[in-house]
Amino acid sequence: MDSYSTQTLKIYKEQLKRRKKKVVGFWSFMMAVFGIIAAISFLFYSNATLFKVLFYIFIGIFGFFFILVLMLLIFFVSEKPLYEILYPKVINDHNYEESVFITYNAYPKDLDFFTFGGLYPLRSSKFLRFQLSFENTHGFHVDVYDAYIATSNGKTTITHLNGYYLIFRDYGTTQFQLRTQGNPFVDPKYKKLTDINDVRAFVPASEFDIDPQLINLYHRIKNEYQSPSVTIGCNGTDLHIGITLSPMRRNVKVLTEDIYQELRRSLMQMVDLANSIK
Repeated sequence: MDSYSTQTLKIYKEQLKRRKKKVVGFWSFMMAVFGIIAAISFLFYSNATLFKVLFYIFIGIFGFFFILVLMLLIFFVSEKPLYEILYPKVINDHNYEESVFITYNAYPKDLDFFTFGGLYPLRSSKFLRFQLSFENTHGFHVDVYDAYIATSNGKTTITHLNGYYLIFRDYGTTQFQLRTQGNPFVDPKYKKLTDINDVRAFVPASEFDIDPQLINLYHRIKNEYQSPSVTIGCNGTDLHIGITLSPMRRNVKVLTEDIYQELRRSLMQMVDLANSIK
């Protein structure tokens, strides 16, 4: 690594340690609290059955937190330094070397675009880790999100998207969806085209077909990124694309030059995809 990258590595390591210390410190405090309560219960252990029950309850909770703290000390790697330090550095490097302008935003809060897109259940849980914004080579404003979308009934969890969500602003007036699975979440409902194979195709009731280039785009994305689930749709204004990737890197325990370049490739493949869509 050059001197600037070495400085990044130093800052990254410091942030990893700080995040681990913060998380371990919190759970260590909880462990200490229940340890103290268990000790107080033990002092009155022989006085009443209630204190015996309380002692075993609190010593069990103390044991749980003890194991949790040990696991955190051994295995915990915070994801925040990746999204708040490394990815911004990757984008800055790319902007400088390629003379382009991509903006980066960690953990964006605006989720309204999911409703407008209609690709996934409205009541699902949605979590964004970053947002890239730029103008692609064909003049469209593009937003790329690292997104996780899931629904849970308390017993099972269904993951709808674990990967990237792309939006092309003011793409066109057409309305459709192409999906690996499931149905559109739009109102009024779309009808399914039964004469298209290898993809679930949907259009408004008044339409009867989809541009073959869009179907080719679906298959290209699915094959090129080996995605188990791809969803593409246009709501009459913006083009929305959801691409599940497996696995998604959510943290970096040990930063090396190879890993740094891998992070850069993972972002640039989405930029390259966006630049290819017109």
